[in-house]
Amino acid sequence: MRINVHAHVFNFPSILTKETILLLSHRLTGRNLPEPLRDALLSYLRTRRKSRPGDISFDDFHRTIRGTRLFNRLIPKRLRSFFDRHLDLPPSSETTAALTSLLEATLIDRHQASSSDVINAFEWLRIGFMKRIDDVTDDLVTHMDDEDVTVVLPMDIIDRKAGKRERALFLKQLEDTKRQALRYPGRILPFAKVNPVRTDSFHVMRETLHSGACIGLKLYPSLGYPVHGSIMEDTLRYCEKESVPVLLHCNDSGFRKSRKDSQYCNPREWIPVLDTHSNLKVCFAHFGGQSQDGKPVWTAPELPQDSWAVAILELMEHYPGRVFADVSFHTEQNATPEETENYRKNLVAVLSDERYCDHVLWGTDYHLLRMEATDTDYSDTFHTLLGDELFTRITNQNPASFLGLPLLGRPAEANIIRHIKWLAANHARAVRGRPAAWLRDHPDGAAIRGGNGQASSDGPAWDSNNRIHTTLFNFLWNNRHPAYLSERMKRLLREQGDAPVKLFEAVGRLPVGELTFHSDPLGDQTDRNHAIRSFANRIHVWYSAISSFEKSETNEAAYLRKMVTTCSDPSVTIPKIAEVMELFFRVKPELEIET
Repeated sequence: MRINVHAHVFNFPSILTKETILLLSHRLTGRNLPEPLRDALLSYLRTRRKSRPGDISFDDFHRTIRGTRLFNRLIPKRLRSFFDRHLDLPPSSETTAALTSLLEATLIDRHQASSSDVINAFEWLRIGFMKRIDDVTDDLVTHMDDEDVTVVLPMDIIDRKAGKRERALFLKQLEDTKRQALRYPGRILPFAKVNPVRTDSFHVMRETLHSGACIGLKLYPSLGYPVHGSIMEDTLRYCEKESVPVLLHCNDSGFRKSRKDSQYCNPREWIPVLDTHSNLKVCFAHFGGQSQDGKPVWTAPELPQDSWAVAILELMEHYPGRVFADVSFHTEQNATPEETENYRKNLVAVLSDERYCDHVLWGTDYHLLRMEATDTDYSDTFHTLLGDELFTRITNQNPASFLGLPLLGRPAEANIIRHIKWLAANHARAVRGRPAAWLRDHPDGAAIRGGNGQASSDGPAWDSNNRIHTTLFNFLWNNRHPAYLSERMKRLLREQGDAPVKLFEAVGRLPVGELTFHSDPLGDQTDRNHAIRSFANRIHVWYSAISSFEKSETNEAAYLRKMVTTCSDPSVTIPKIAEVMELFFRVKPELEIET
């Protein structure tokens, strides 16, 4: 199980304020995002904020730039013919489908995806333009294994002159984010947010934490507020009393009002706070930043003594068990072999020191990370750099301690107990799969519902009342070209008779190893992978042809990656494939009640 303490599921509509657009222009400057695309995005968001904000979508954005000279500057010549052949505007579905197809075709090769600024940019835009926070979360979950846990951090960017509509955006975003915890019990853990610009900020935060909906607090001082002041003092006193972990943005880039405001993130500002609040747990996100003032920190031959990273290490030593840092959005180590080795050496040195080794946490910064890398690539890079033991430490043991999760013999802390009670009181039910393992193992979490509407069980759901499941059954049992069930299993299944219920239950007990791409002789592993991809593509076509289903707003490259991973393990059962299909297809909303 991996625990990611730093991710986001907000979309563009949920943060669309005048202040957001201003700070987004700062954040995107100097990134790998192509400058023409950045300018087009900011112009589009400014226009939509003032007129028809409800129309915001990937397709609407693309329509505004398709016929411009900027588009021809942005898209390489070798790709323009693709658009010319496949895009026949104004039909919106064709626009989105063509862009998505281009992304999927390119993203099959991870190395190509991570080296292409244009593809990375469009993929990040695809996520940001998703209609619902539910869709963004579903995309995030495709990058998680079944037992992984992710903390999702809200964003509240407004200025003091913000009107009623802009002030209401965060409250809706917060409600939508809390709903993700009910959809993925124990797997998605929301944090609350405080922004002192709001006069009611403390009261909203206190209610959200007291109810148990959120388990921690996110602070973003570079939005223009210091750690000192009456609202912040009330906030930190409450967090200490109620065992609420605090995570704050800590680098000199990201969303910031000015370079001066970014200094509010200086970890040394927290020395009086940590002295005053002796039981407060604080995580400095981004570990002070992969660079500072434009100079390398983590990729330098050794950590600069005047860096925020070294200041955080000093705090870890001075306040043992209370100061943490995550390694989210550390991507500069991939620039050159020398920088990669420097980064590895510096991080391994920290993790090998008993003063610090228990205080470093895993984080990705999804979906902002997607401007430069996928979550999967980011995870693979760190696993390779650190090896199994150290990677497990930062992805499991350390974040469990920071969050207060009941793992490794530790009891659940007060924030987690409140959250479990909130899940039960609000009838949490996994929209697909099961609640997290740590929640299933907790006495008060055992009754939380799984995706089959039943209390959590030891195996994946396989429910004859679930259309996703029955469609997979029909594909395997009735699809004659090609036949994927081994001859031995066909004979055993026929012994069940013609009763549909018995056949359905029997298929649900089948291991994936009985499908022909495992049971039939194949030349080598390459042939097997090709057969699995073919199987995955045929299932996708089968589901896409059924009018009662709609696709989730996640790309087909993610589908293929998840399906290949699942089907490559011959020991898992057929319902595991159904879990993958539930990530990418759902019953249309107008049919859900009927179902």
